[in-house]
Amino acid sequence: MSGDQERLAEEIAESGLFDEAWYVSVYGDSALVGLSPLEHFVRFGLMLRRDPGPAFDTRFYLEENGDIGEADIDPLLHYIRFGQAEGRAATRSALAYLGDPLSFSDNEMSGPYRYKGGRSADPDKLTILLCAHSSGTELFGSERSLIDVLLALSDLDFNIVVTLPSDENNEYIEYILSVVRTFGTTRGVD
Repeated sequence: MSGDQERLAEEIAESGLFDEAWYVSVYGDSALVGLSPLEHFVRFGLMLRRDPGPAFDTRFYLEENGDIGEADIDPLLHYIRFGQAEGRAATRSALAYLGDPLSFSDNEMSGPYRYKGGRSADPDKLTILLCAHSSGTELFGSERSLIDVLLALSDLDFNIVVTLPSDENNEYIEYILSVVRTFGTTRGVD
């Protein structure tokens, strides 16, 4: 690496935003060229607008901060040098797609990946978020386990919010909606 690239690598490493194991697992090609993950990121990843780790979402940062893209400033470097101190968000929270999970009013329509559940929220109750890792067209172990957990929790005094990776199984969705306040899916979300 050149002297400039070495200083850049040091700055990125010191930021704590570069996650070597994550980078290699997400960008498998980085392990094929004989460079350290950080060197690969500095030489290629920045140019390709890749994320350095799960704590910084390059595309989100550009979407939320149009001034950065217009000024042709690298989003990660801007965040490290200025954006973090300015209070700019580095990632989109998982619930940002769904909004406030308990915010449905009786007249509010569901969003494209958000469905109103069959129970009313009680602001005095604790809210539990269940995140399923699988949701297919057939009910297998993961889907059945989620149903078991929902059945147990539905007898307790909680607001229940569920997220699923897809909404392909209508019967499964209808059951979940009968038990929860809000249901969301990340299908189609980058």
